[in-house]
Amino acid sequence: MNWIERNSTAIMLCLLYWLLFLVIFWKLDVKHWLRKIKRNFWHKHVLTQWYCLWVRQNEFYHSLDIDQEAILKMNNKKRDQYLTNLHKRRQIAHNRDLKKNS
Repeated sequence: MNWIERNSTAIMLCLLYWLLFLVIFWKLDVKHWLRKIKRNFWHKHVLTQWYCLWVRQNEFYHSLDIDQEAILKMNNKKRDQYLTNLHKRRQIAHNRDLKKNS
């Protein structure tokens, strides 16, 4: 008796659970929820903190662009803080760029 014959019920259960997972994933539109979680957590918290760790020397670096997905989910106070911080980082990068080019 080989491995497949011994574990045929376990294999069938795994396939059944996998099929059930796919149906639930399809019906509940889990992709939408994953995108929402990514927007709410990743863009709003992780990326904004990551971009604040080090101010780039190039003022046109992508971390100095406005993150529209993050701004959509912020309240007014957080949005003002974010834009103030972004302006400060852009100004620092601009001054560094001017020093480097002169």
